[in-house]
Order: sequence, then C-alpha cells, then structure tokens
Amino acid sequence: MVSTRTSVLPAAAWMAVSATGCWALYAAAVGTARGQAVDTAGMEAASALLSSASRAAQVALDAVSVATLAAACLVVAAIAFARRRPSVAAGAIVLIVGANLTTQLLKNRVLSRPALAGEAWFGNSFPSGHATVAMSVVCALILAAPAAWRNLVAWAGGCYAGGIGIATVVLSWHRPSDVLGGILVTGFWAGLVVLVGVLARSQEAGWTASAPDRPLAGGPIVSAAAAATVLGAAAAAALGLGGLATRWQEPLGAMLTTAGVLGGALLTAGLCVLLAPRRARRGGGGPVPHEPATAHAVNLRYRQGP
Repeated sequence: MVSTRTSVLPAAAWMAVSATGCWALYAAAVGTARGQAVDTAGMEAASALLSSASRAAQVALDAVSVATLAAACLVVAAIAFARRRPSVAAGAIVLIVGANLTTQLLKNRVLSRPALAGEAWFGNSFPSGHATVAMSVVCALILAAPAAWRNLVAWAGGCYAGGIGIATVVLSWHRPSDVLGGILVTGFWAGLVVLVGVLARSQEAGWTASAPDRPLAGGPIVSAAAAATVLGAAAAAALGLGGLATRWQEPLGAMLTTAGVLGGALLTAGLCVLLAPRRARRGGGGPVPHEPATAHAVNLRYRQGP
C-alpha cells in the first residue's frame, strides 16, 4: 500500500503546477505587449487556415451551454451512483462547479486585459469558459468511470475538449492562451478532488492511489508529449526560417495553436487517469492491501496439501 504522504504528492504537485502555470501564462500572454501580439497572431493564423471548419466549430460550440453542463452533471452523478460511489459523484460535481465558477470569477472579476499591442479593446477573455466546461466535464467523467474505461474516456474526452478549445480559436472567440488557461483551471480543481479522494480513502482497505499496472494509462500523456514535440519543432522551424518566416507564419501559427491546445487537453485527461484512486486488483496480483491471509485459510491450505 502506498503511504498517504507519497500518494498525495502527485496531486498536490498537479495543483501547484496548474495554479502557477495559469498565473505565468496570464502574465506572459496577457500582461505583456509581445505576449498579446503572439497570442493574437496564433488566433488569426488558426482562424484563417482552418476557416473551412468554422461551420462545424459553430455547431460544436452552440452545444456548450448551462443546460448541457447541468445534464453532464446528472450523467456523471448517475454513473457514480450506479457504481455505488456517492463520494465520487460529489467530488466530480465539485470539480465541474468549482472549475467553472473559478473561470468566471477570474475572467469577469479578478483579471483584466490591458491594451498593450495596439488592438481594439474587447474586455478580458482569459480564461476560456467553453474550454473549462469541456475539460471539467471530461475530467469528471474520467473520475466517475470504472477504471477499465478511463483510458477510453481520456482519449475521447481529451480530443473533445481540445476540439472545443480549437473551435473557439477558429471562430476568434478566444486566443490560445485563454483556452490553455481554462484547461489549467480545470487541472487545479481535478488535482484538488483527487487529493481529497486519496486522503479520504487512504485508510480504506482495497484502495490504491495510482495504477502502475495499467501501462495504457500513459497513452494520453504520450500523445501530449508528441504534441509538445510538434510544438517545439514548429517553433524552432519558425525561428530558423528567418526571412521566410512571414510566408510560413500562418501554417506555423495554426500548428502551434492546435498542438498546444490538444496537447494540454490530453495531458490533463491523462493525469486524471494516472492519479485517480481505484480499487486494487483481486485476481492474480496478490491479496488486496490490509486483507492478509487469515490463520484459518493457512491451516486449510496446510490440511489440503499442495
């Protein structure tokens, strides 16, 4: 059995990295003239290059509303209650509500967008509410789903949340940093719910804090790493092209935006799979922690022989 102190460290680190990353992203992309210019250029590039997908993007974003968010909460709660996990249902609802309230509070009350890059002022849009809705519902579904289904939910959900984020950029509703900010806000709340869940179950028999015997749980993280590699390669190419950078600015900007948003969504989904508490296996993997073989069972095996 993993010690409580060791098992809560990954979730606590996730929370710290998400909060710090969100603040740093806002300070760099919104709080500086250079950051605003690069961020807006990424949005314009993705919007121009992916304009053919604008109709599909509009349909996808129209489906994101308060009503669909409430319906998602009911579905998540139903899945958790069907598995007789009322505490999981409560945690998943807290994740959805907490992440979305935090995003709205930050965007409308706490943060502002100074006019530094000579752009028209439209008010603050950081972090993205649509991205937060999509990512929080995906994370809640991962936590509520049976462990055997979490990989599939993470793959599909990560792509869905990333697609919603990209759609907001394609329609020029949000800049890339807004979307990543919403994903980071969700990551903070997912880490908090996982941390509380680990602490609550640390004394219960048959629970473990991670899934080391499920190698496929790292699939979304591998995808995120691949996206980050594409992101870095594209940035390096843009820097190395020199005078040709203007010619390639639009496709490179769209590539950077798409890879960054999709990578962030898949990484968050993958971390949910890796860190979510789950019941230990009862098959050939040995006895469940805190359930040692009893003296009666030992005597019975002795009488029966090998």
